[in-house]
Amino acid sequence: MPTILCDALPVFDGEYFIALLSRFLHIASAAILVGGLFYLRMVVAPPIEPGRRAAEDLFGTRRRTWAMVVMATTLLLLLSGFYNLFVVILWPNEKLPPLYHMLFGAKFLLALFLFFVAAALAGTSGLATQLRGSLRLWLNLALATSLLIFLLAALMRSIDKISQPDENLVATVSARQ
Repeated sequence: MPTILCDALPVFDGEYFIALLSRFLHIASAAILVGGLFYLRMVVAPPIEPGRRAAEDLFGTRRRTWAMVVMATTLLLLLSGFYNLFVVILWPNEKLPPLYHMLFGAKFLLALFLFFVAAALAGTSGLATQLRGSLRLWLNLALATSLLIFLLAALMRSIDKISQPDENLVATVSARQ
């Protein structure tokens, strides 16, 4: 029984802790970004009547801070996401089924949309001002998108990885036969 337990534990080396930090940063950044969008939708947006400049009055003084949060979390999500994909998932000699890659592509495209909406709502351009005119609509779309991203992430996490055979082992076994 202890052998099974020891086999189930990860190797606590530098690689493990970097991968753990990357996953932590990814999840924490997603929580901060989506939590901020949720706060905007549930606290800031309800008292705003559509078409009024009240959105600017309520959100305008803190927009720069929100823009910095959006930039930082987007950067951390992209960096940690690519690190997790290439170094933690693909690099360790594992083959993933095509479904995993399809889900990743959908998740990535949805994330780009979410980043766009978050950045646009925090922006100062004419488009950003126009989007804030329909603040509730864009926040609803962003939150629905984030839920879909979380669902895809859970599905991706549950897909079994297929270990690639060790070429040296295959060659050795073939040579013996």
